[in-house]
Amino acid sequence: MVNFWSSVFELPKHFYAKVDSLCSAFLWKNKTGSAAGARVAWKDLCRPKEEGGLGIRLLEDFEVVFRLKHIWNFFSKSGSLWVAWLKENIFWRKSYWLTNEANCFSKTINSMLQLKPTVSEFLKCEETLVQGCFAFRIRKDARVVEASRNGNWVLPAAVPAFGNSQALMVALTDIVPPAQSNGRDTFLWRNIAGNYCPSFSSKETWEQIRTHSPLVLWADVVWFKEHVPRFSFITWLALLNHLPTRDRLRRWGMNTPASCVLCSTGVETHEHLFFECSYSTGLWGLLAAKFFNNPPFNLPAAASWILLFNLPHQSKASTVLKLLFQSVIYHIWRERN
Repeated sequence: MVNFWSSVFELPKHFYAKVDSLCSAFLWKNKTGSAAGARVAWKDLCRPKEEGGLGIRLLEDFEVVFRLKHIWNFFSKSGSLWVAWLKENIFWRKSYWLTNEANCFSKTINSMLQLKPTVSEFLKCEETLVQGCFAFRIRKDARVVEASRNGNWVLPAAVPAFGNSQALMVALTDIVPPAQSNGRDTFLWRNIAGNYCPSFSSKETWEQIRTHSPLVLWADVVWFKEHVPRFSFITWLALLNHLPTRDRLRRWGMNTPASCVLCSTGVETHEHLFFECSYSTGLWGLLAAKFFNNPPFNLPAAASWILLFNLPHQSKASTVLKLLFQSVIYHIWRERN
């Protein structure tokens, strides 16, 4: 529903912030109230899984993609009633590129104009340089078709002081002049590979404008086709060191014992619980030894060790080992609670 209305209207930023807030509260509290006490900040959670998040898009930032889609529709959908209205009432004197923001314009129009620097990087179009316009004594908003007649280029003589203008006139002799018989102009949008294609992809555009975070090595150990959601979620929190272990609870000011619930001999931390604790060490060592002698006894090392089995001829063993790893973490945490 958010995607639909965003593709039609320019929605305020606080609307997206409110939707993100409701989603966060539902994830952590199973209700739409406050998300106070969330284990992971929503912005950190809204990263791709390969970067340590849950693969959810942050709507507050993603709204830029919706705005870029409006601009793409303006250039590419010439038969649209909305596009026809814009060209007749907004951009009838000056083109999109030469029009500036104004109080008389709606919020949607001004938001489109604000993104001109970004659009120029994505939309493939020929732009005339100011110096070139001055050298040829033509308008800045002139169209290419106005520089041709009967299949030939028609340009004023170049100003000799501008050497580039003479070189441009020589280069134009190798370019076929535009003609009405060739049909309408085709606009292209840059994809994630850096190539231009005649379609707009929200996913690929977002990947190019978003802020990227470092990749995490354990993503394939947590997220795979056969994963059990509740096991994966607890494993994800454990690898991020965001489970509410006793050392974290004490740092938050809670009056709770520091000793491990399972062995009562060490301070309960993520490192102790997975897998320095005698209880967890015995459980993980017993089961992991079925695959390999002397398995690692800390989470990052164990995740890296499991990835060694991530080969095509060992796919079944790798899947079983990932499920075992997650199951042990989940049940240790459940037993601890």
